[in-house]
Amino acid sequence: MFDFHCHFFNNEKVDWFVLNTGLNPETNKKVLKSNYFKALGIHPTEVLNWKEDQIEVEFYNIEKLLKEKKIHAIGEVGLDFKFSKDPKIIEWQRELFERFLNLAEIYDVPIIIHSREAEEEVSELLKTYYNLKAVLHSFNYSRLDLVEDLVEEGYYFTISFAYSKKLNYFIEKIPIEQILIESDYPFKSHGRTLDLIKKFLPKTIEKIAEIKNLDKKETEKIIDKSSFKLLKLETF
Repeated sequence: MFDFHCHFFNNEKVDWFVLNTGLNPETNKKVLKSNYFKALGIHPTEVLNWKEDQIEVEFYNIEKLLKEKKIHAIGEVGLDFKFSKDPKIIEWQRELFERFLNLAEIYDVPIIIHSREAEEEVSELLKTYYNLKAVLHSFNYSRLDLVEDLVEEGYYFTISFAYSKKLNYFIEKIPIEQILIESDYPFKSHGRTLDLIKKFLPKTIEKIAEIKNLDKKETEKIIDKSSFKLLKLETF
């Protein structure tokens, strides 16, 4: 079982595979010290909390670690228009996001993308790239045309244990080879402990298997294989 998107910043210990994902300079340091697979990034809302020069330093630190092959992916990065409509903030988010997209293309690593109230803008931007391994984290499944375009480009979608008829419909439309699972712990876990997440992640796999009319073990194997392949890991 591979949790492709979570935030273990307090020495959490679990017995499944994890892509531990940073949000800012402070949490990126914690990710680097963890014993899990690592993704470093700057969450789009962090441009409201950190000075521009601090973000610049962290960006170049992430690039250095990519060169040294000390991290497995870029993330969490993207666009978020929920908390600020200021054109300057939006432009800064977009500029930073594009720079991370370029890094992902240059170093051939997955990029975990946040797109809150910005799904159309993210989708349009991704159309301008040709060699990305993009993972749409917590995507808002409101428009089939956007999802179809992203699927056609070969991009991936992470699915959590939040179910709805709308989400189930989109799971049906996305090829199983382009589906990953995530807990987004602790942010989307709704107070669930790690012990409970250990139970809910298999339920997510079970639900995907049901929708896809596949065996649960086969479904887990396919999802794990996609996760390992994306991160260029040979242990699967």
